[in-house]
Amino acid sequence: VMDIFEMRTAGTEVIARQEVQVGLQLSQLVATSTCHNFVRVFDVALLSHPPPQHLWQMNGSKETSIQSPSERRQGEYLYVRMELCEGGDMEEFLRNLSDGSGLPTSELCPIILQMIDSLCVAQKHHALRHFDVKLLNFFLKSAPGSPHAVKVDGDDYIVKLADFGTADTSKHTLGKPIELGNITTLENCPPDFLVLGSSARQSFSADAYALGLCVLHLLVGAMPYEELMQAVKCPDDLADEWSRIWMEDDQYLPLRRVVKYDSGGVLQDTLYRTFVLFGMPESFAQGNPILRATERHMKKGRGRRKGKRKGRRAKDIYRDHCCTYSYESGSHDLLQRARARAATIEGCTEVLLGLTRASPTERMSLDSARRILCI
Repeated sequence: VMDIFEMRTAGTEVIARQEVQVGLQLSQLVATSTCHNFVRVFDVALLSHPPPQHLWQMNGSKETSIQSPSERRQGEYLYVRMELCEGGDMEEFLRNLSDGSGLPTSELCPIILQMIDSLCVAQKHHALRHFDVKLLNFFLKSAPGSPHAVKVDGDDYIVKLADFGTADTSKHTLGKPIELGNITTLENCPPDFLVLGSSARQSFSADAYALGLCVLHLLVGAMPYEELMQAVKCPDDLADEWSRIWMEDDQYLPLRRVVKYDSGGVLQDTLYRTFVLFGMPESFAQGNPILRATERHMKKGRGRRKGKRKGRRAKDIYRDHCCTYSYESGSHDLLQRARARAATIEGCTEVLLGLTRASPTERMSLDSARRILCI
């Protein structure tokens, strides 16, 4: 149930509209057996009253995603009846596994293929760019004995994509510069958005990158990469210069509002962690101010920040972080385990590294990833 009045007040009404519109479009693909990997929407109704309090609660304590109004009042409440996914979202499913080691390696490839299929089919039929692909938005529908099911921790499930509030299906925006609304979960922001700013284009490659992070999450098992790398922080001098560039250079207008309210430096840490995890990108944008600043800080000696003592060079900090957290060679036990698990799945390492390339023009397409995993 969505409180449209509250969403309109907050300026997020468009999210409700997009959620329903795209959800209904993709539900038709399920109804026609074109693709079963979407959470199906059955009914939509706009009513003037909120749900009764005794129906609003689930299991006596857990609330629905929209907070219950403090008092009954007339307004606009959008009721959406969707299919139940008994397994919940995939991130929570992984967290609830008893030993924290993740799913059996033998189950991963079919799961990844269903995730890829959902995006490939939606792109083909509706030019979908989801812009918020993550395990939290893939759900598990129990399907015992179904020919469309895959094994997940030994049980039959169908993997289903959901949460289309920030999605775009307009063919007119394909190839256009990115906008503020395309920047959703900051930790999953593609590096090209942060490096290129408005020179980055709205394309299918953003979802390909985010799916690469999902593959990494499945291989690690216990947590998403940002939790694994929680101790990894962008060096202060470099973070400050990136912030200055994002705030002053008009090339980065789509990022400016995000940077302004990102008091915790999530965007800086996200870009830096990407470089640590997958390597410093070759200059895919000649003369790019973010890459120039990065190169300069990696070469210079110790610098002094106002009111602070000299610190270690960014280059030395980066090298130490890579020794522990580089995907290809890092010593962290979870990354070593992820590499070993990937090595047992034909083509998995190639797909992971291909999907997470920094340059969108060099990034592997989802169709290519599917072909490699199906060999």
